[in-house]
Amino acid sequence: MSPEAIRSCAASVQPLVFETGIPKFPYSTAGTGFLVIYAGRGFLITARHLLRPETLTPLCIFPTDTSQHLIPLRDVFYIPQDKFDEDFSDFAVIEIDLAKLDRETGEGTAIDLSLAEGDWLAARESSSFAVIGYPLEHANVDYDRESVSTQRFALQGRYVGAAASRFLHEIEVRDHHGLTHFRGLSGSPIFSWFEYETGKARLMLCGMAVQGTVESMRIRFIEWKVIAEAIKQKVKLGL
Repeated sequence: MSPEAIRSCAASVQPLVFETGIPKFPYSTAGTGFLVIYAGRGFLITARHLLRPETLTPLCIFPTDTSQHLIPLRDVFYIPQDKFDEDFSDFAVIEIDLAKLDRETGEGTAIDLSLAEGDWLAARESSSFAVIGYPLEHANVDYDRESVSTQRFALQGRYVGAAASRFLHEIEVRDHHGLTHFRGLSGSPIFSWFEYETGKARLMLCGMAVQGTVESMRIRFIEWKVIAEAIKQKVKLGL
């Protein structure tokens, strides 16, 4: 996958920042989320298990890569786990105020869901894949300066196959870039890059990372159409 392709969608990927409620240690980081647009509405997509729904902590994101001004997020939408497989339902859809995001950034940074249109599965054997996210070992909160620093990684690899649960897939990354674990990559978007014989190429959003280990060099992800359908239903039902 070309560096230009990665840069074209990387700005939509941001670290999750939680408000702890503790004055001396007001923030913590845990995982990754990415911004998408559908029907004129903006959403942050991330992994359900990062949010700990039973004891939900106030959540924020940065509007840009250089900003330290956090945007609070609320209105979390989940798929009921009592009706679906735990892996299948391990994602969360959080609506954001697009107007507020645009005021902070000066331009849109979210992925239009048209990027997810197309059959990436049909081209999986000839495509390269990448997961873009924020490993926890490169995240730091400076409490004295009240700042949060993180580092975004793009790990590239190949498609391995379907996982045990329905709508789950795996990629195998080529290089872990010195990471000792993949914690923090949950909630990261998975992209594929397919080059046609004509010389043209197509970047597609394939899914969201939920699990992975450096030992196996594999990352498991939920197929994007599952998450997209949840977003469409949320909009349709006016939720």
